[in-house]
Amino acid sequence: MNTLLTLSDDGSILAELKAKLVPSGLLQHVMIPEWKWDRVTMDFVLGLPLSPKKKDAIWVVLD
Repeated sequence: MNTLLTLSDDGSILAELKAKLVPSGLLQHVMIPEWKWDRVTMDFVLGLPLSPKKKDAIWVVLD
């Protein structure tokens, strides 16, 4: 990720973040479970902007 810092007219510092786009992989078929909670998928999303509680990640759970 690239960060660009600039000064505004009033002298305050402005930051602009530029994320790199990465090509996605091949599409895969999604299995349909026979019963709820039969298949659970989880993932972590890291590097997000800090929340008021100083957290920068979320835990995603799909059933």
